Amino acid sequence: MTLKISHIDKVASGLIFLLTAIIFYLTMDFPSGYGATGPAFFPRVIVGLMSVFALAQFVNVIRKDEPRTQEISWSAVKTVGIAATLIVGYLLTMPYLGFLTGTVGFLLVSMHFSGVEEFRTSLPVSIGVAIALYYVFVQFLRVPLPESAMLPVSRVLPGLFVGGVGIA
Repeated sequence: MTLKISHIDKVASGLIFLLTAIIFYLTMDFPSGYGATGPAFFPRVIVGLMSVFALAQFVNVIRKDEPRTQEISWSAVKTVGIAATLIVGYLLTMPYLGFLTGTVGFLLVSMHFSGVEEFRTSLPVSIGVAIALYYVFVQFLRVPLPESAMLPVSRVLPGLFVGGVGIA
């Protein structure tokens, strides 16, 4: 059984416009920062470019006047649904599990879902990616990440040294 969607280019353009409008609205509460490049600058540049490309796609579809139809199998819908559920579950459990523990768990489950059966492979990769992301965001970019009250893993990680200056 398949799901048939008509005018997929128009639908995709509309969804991208909706997404960019939501992101632009959500950046209204960002602090102003210093100068023109505050925290909202880069997300708005990206969604601005996305809007331009979505508009170009929409104009191209209107000029062609050939609506495309796509058939999507239910197995593809199921796969996308499971992936979306994993992401939503990750986001909802983040305040309780913390960034490091939640990310390791999310990556383990996602890799298993994607076909990685070897736990000996997926566990070190999950831990390594989570720690690398932690250092990039917390130590380098100074972005606070949620910490688990039950299992405060990040407290045992050492600080980094960059150019002889410790980043704590």
